[in-house]
Amino acid sequence: MQLLHVGMPSARVRQLTSSAWRWVITLLISSRVGPLFKGLFLRFLNAQIPAGLPLRKCLHRAFSFGGSPKKYPDFAAKLLVTFGGLLFTDGSFPLPHHAGCRLLMRRYESIERRKGGEMMIKAVIFDFGGTVLDTETPRYQSFLEAYRQQGAELDWSLYAQCIGTGFQDFNPYEDLLGRMKLPVQLNAFRDAIRSRCAELTEQEQLRPGVMDALVRAKAMGLKIGLVSSLPRREIDPYLQKWGIAPYFDCIRTADDATRLAPDPELYQQAVRMLGVNPRQAAAIEDSPAGAEAAMLAGMYTVVVPNATTAGMKFGHCHARLDSLDQLELPELLDRVQGAKAMVYEPAVFWNRVLPIEHEAEVG
Repeated sequence: MQLLHVGMPSARVRQLTSSAWRWVITLLISSRVGPLFKGLFLRFLNAQIPAGLPLRKCLHRAFSFGGSPKKYPDFAAKLLVTFGGLLFTDGSFPLPHHAGCRLLMRRYESIERRKGGEMMIKAVIFDFGGTVLDTETPRYQSFLEAYRQQGAELDWSLYAQCIGTGFQDFNPYEDLLGRMKLPVQLNAFRDAIRSRCAELTEQEQLRPGVMDALVRAKAMGLKIGLVSSLPRREIDPYLQKWGIAPYFDCIRTADDATRLAPDPELYQQAVRMLGVNPRQAAAIEDSPAGAEAAMLAGMYTVVVPNATTAGMKFGHCHARLDSLDQLELPELLDRVQGAKAMVYEPAVFWNRVLPIEHEAEVG
């Protein structure tokens, strides 16, 4: 049918052609000539797809009989994946090893994983402060107010060093008291700022998409972890308030670590407690320090910045979203586990979902 059709196939022709091919191939591979047909199919592919040919052209050349190469690739790719899925159900589809076919190979492997009910990613670990609940913006606002009340300005470049981590590189309490030489006790001053921060945080809601992601992760049978550079006493009230504590199979906080982000210690503890390999886990982060910690732990890393961290420069990560409600969790994990790490510049990638591309290898 496809051979006799001239020009672009209609939707009906494409549907009938695909169904016919699936029926024919199923009969062939279930017969004694199955191995012979596999061999002929691979010889055809290798003859028709030279190693240096781009994906669009190689698909058109291998499967189109007339028509425009600009419109054929989607249909041709579906046919190729269909053939591969039927012929090589053990995942041994030996396509030529050039960039275009490697992209298609990842798509084929993803389809096979879904077909077999296998999910490479077995755990999702959420950062708490700034990711599950935006505590970063209230904390920054609290310090900003405290500085201005004393006639000083908070240097953003300095404050950014303590976002997503502790005060080891920059301590805003000591900076303000040291510069202004205020006649107050450090503990009393710290308590006043913490009280204001808690007041502002109480007005925050769970970040968009977080609850749905937790529900979907639990329904998918994934293990769920939570990490935080905050002490446990500061996050427990919010876990109880929003009723999300039961979703987490493990919780690791600043109380459990000797080093905080960008050191990977908390994430390393979390994957050990969840019983998974780091390459089987995805981290959801909001800050450059947290994302670096997850990458150093060897995990897939998704960045979801908040209002305070959105303009910061992130290092390597696998995807960046404006919020978790932009992609369903299964789709996000499927995209991430086939991706290589990229560097995301806020000036270029601001305020949109990014495509997954090959840009940088991270060990």
